[in-house]
Amino acid sequence: MTGWFWVFGGAAAGAAAYAVLGEPYWIREVTYVVPAEGKDGLDGLSVVLLTDLHGRADALARPTVQGWIAAADLVVVAGDLYSPLRPRRPLARALVRLDPARLVFVSGNHDWRRGRLDLAPWVPPPGVVLDNRWIRRERRGAPYVVAGLPDLERGRPDWDAFADIPAGLPALLVSHRPDAVLDPRSARFFLVLAGHTHGGQVAIPGWGPILRHTRVPRRAAAGLSRWPPDRWLVVSRGLGTSELPIRFGARPEVVRVVVRVRPASGAPTSGQWIPPAESGIMEETDYEAGEARRATRPHPPDREG
Repeated sequence: MTGWFWVFGGAAAGAAAYAVLGEPYWIREVTYVVPAEGKDGLDGLSVVLLTDLHGRADALARPTVQGWIAAADLVVVAGDLYSPLRPRRPLARALVRLDPARLVFVSGNHDWRRGRLDLAPWVPPPGVVLDNRWIRRERRGAPYVVAGLPDLERGRPDWDAFADIPAGLPALLVSHRPDAVLDPRSARFFLVLAGHTHGGQVAIPGWGPILRHTRVPRRAAAGLSRWPPDRWLVVSRGLGTSELPIRFGARPEVVRVVVRVRPASGAPTSGQWIPPAESGIMEETDYEAGEARRATRPHPPDREG
C-alpha cells in the first residue's frame, strides 16, 4: 500500500507541476482550412486569430507567428487582452506594432470594467475596434465583409448593426464567445471566429474540456466545427489563463485560418477529413523544436447540452 501511495502521489505531483509550469507555456501554432463554396475571390484568404492573450505578449514574437501575421490578409484579436498576473504595457507595445490596416479587435468579458471598455494603455487605431460594426474589405478585387460583436454578456451586442450588410457579399463574424453561432442571425456568416473557452483549460483526452465556459457542444468548444446549413466555427483555446493559472490537455495556441474554395460537388461533409494548409499544422513549443504535420478533423456539433 505504501508503495502505491508514493507512485500515485508522485504522478499527481508531476501532473500538477506540468499543469502549472509546463503546458501554460507550451504554445502550439495551428492552421485550420475552411472550405467555402461560391466565394472564388476568397480562395487563399488567410486570417490569424489571436484571442484570450491575458498578457502573453511573448507569443507575438514567435517566428512562425510573425511570419503568419506578415502574410495574413486579416489579423483578428478576439478579446481578453490582459491579466492581473501580468503587466499590461508589454502587450500594448506588441499590439501597436501590428498593421492597423489589417487589424480588427472585438472585446471580451475581461476587457470590461464597471460597464466600460478598458484597453489602456493600448489605444486602438481608428476603425480597429469592431464591436457592433462591420467593415468591407477586398482580396484581389473580391469584396467581403468582416463583422464584430462585443462580449455577449458584458458588451451589449447589437445584431441589428449588421442589418445593412449587402446581400450576396461573403461575411465573417468575429465574436469573443462562440455562443454567437447559436443565434439564428449568425446564419448570415459563413465563418465565425471566437475564443473565450480556453479549451476548458483542463481537458480529458478523448472526452474534452471539463468546463466549457460556453453553451456550444463540448466537441465544438475548441477547434473547427461545421454548423448547418453550411457554416464553420473556429474556436481558439487562446494563449493565457484566467482565474487559475493552469492548463492540462488544452495547450495555448495561435490559430491561422485559411479559406479554400471548392465546387459544391466537392464540399466535405461534417464527418470527412479536411486537409491541412500547405505548411500543415505547425507546432513549435518552448520545449521542443521542429514541426508536426497532420490533418485536422472538423467536429460536427453533437447534441450534448
